[in-house]
Amino acid sequence: MLVLLGCSGQVQPVQDPLAIVREVREHPDQGYASCEEAGEWAGECRTGWARVRLGNPEATREEILPACGSDEECRFDVLDARPHPNFLDQIAICQEHLSETAPFCQQHAANRWLSSDPSEEERLEVVRAEGHEEARSKALGHLVACEQRGSCEGLHEGCGLVVGMLTEDPSLCEVSPH
Repeated sequence: MLVLLGCSGQVQPVQDPLAIVREVREHPDQGYASCEEAGEWAGECRTGWARVRLGNPEATREEILPACGSDEECRFDVLDARPHPNFLDQIAICQEHLSETAPFCQQHAANRWLSSDPSEEERLEVVRAEGHEEARSKALGHLVACEQRGSCEGLHEGCGLVVGMLTEDPSLCEVSPH
């Protein structure tokens, strides 16, 4: 705790902002409300709390995400660590909560979906879906090029681009869930 001499000459206690950050990180179960007392460190405090909470498998995306505030990297980490199980829902969530990193979040979602060996029914659901054409088409292009499933007919140009790239270098067909 810092002590400042106020204008009236009285001693006024002021809590060290970094001590607040440390306290929130060490006791994440107590929430992040006290981060607002950390002044200019409030954003760092909330992000720190969110990252610590990601270590608890019971902590949900809905619980952690608000703490990130405007920190895009924090929001990306939360969405990547707590993805929605449905590919289409996850790419929509990525778009809703991210800007610059949304394509990376959507690619991670596509990689997880492709690693799950989607059924023909799931593939057709993605083909028929509306919105997020680029993310959907890239994932579908992978199925066309690497597994000879379906075609790019009627899909966003991203599908054909992915097919061309993967046809040139089939080693790129190996998909990591992240």
